[in-house]
Amino acid sequence: IRFVPPNTPWPSPSPPPSSPSPPPLPSPPPTPCATRITSISLSSEGNLLCTYTAQYQVASTYVYELRNGERVTIDATGRGNLLTDNTVVSHHWVTEWDGQNVLEYETRFTDGCVASIRFVPPNTPWPSPSPPPSSPSPPPLPSPPPTPCATRITSISLSSEGNLLCTYTAQYQVASTYVYELRNGERVTIDATGRGNLLTDNTVVSHHWVTEWDGQNVLEYETRFTDGCVASIRFVPPN
Repeated sequence: IRFVPPNTPWPSPSPPPSSPSPPPLPSPPPTPCATRITSISLSSEGNLLCTYTAQYQVASTYVYELRNGERVTIDATGRGNLLTDNTVVSHHWVTEWDGQNVLEYETRFTDGCVASIRFVPPNTPWPSPSPPPSSPSPPPLPSPPPTPCATRITSISLSSEGNLLCTYTAQYQVASTYVYELRNGERVTIDATGRGNLLTDNTVVSHHWVTEWDGQNVLEYETRFTDGCVASIRFVPPN
């Protein structure tokens, strides 16, 4: 029998063959450039709000206004930072914008991708479809007929202070007023004035206008309006 010292290699049995490693999984395809921006809108504060699908490293951004079919640069900036999902384009960027034309917001990424999206203002028909035809508006209601001249003055009275108080249906622009005294069936002018202002509903004819009045005869107060109307009313003394 043989004795083999411990430091003498002894042939060991070969290990069993191992299974081959599985091939590596393929990397997911990169996000296409055009789909990196999903939407753009205008906030109530007047800012453009742009939505991205994720965070990306950006080299620069541009804002164009479409004028007569051409892109006109109205702002550009180098950002060079990670964009959040929602990126605000402040209103002061687009101060040259007239608020009517279509805007195009372009993002240039550091990996060479370029993506753009257009903002169409609500009052711009491009490229929105035509709205359905609306029902015809009803015809406007006819204006009420003007107040007849004769009914613009409703009453006249004598106040306790001795003034004539004349009541109108509304305020009117007046050219002049006249006070007549009826003497023996004829109108005798005892005062006249040009007013040229809006009459309040109640207009006082002061007593000193009619100092020639004897206090007995009937008075007639006539108003000539700037629209050509003439209205008059008579005051009959109580006695």
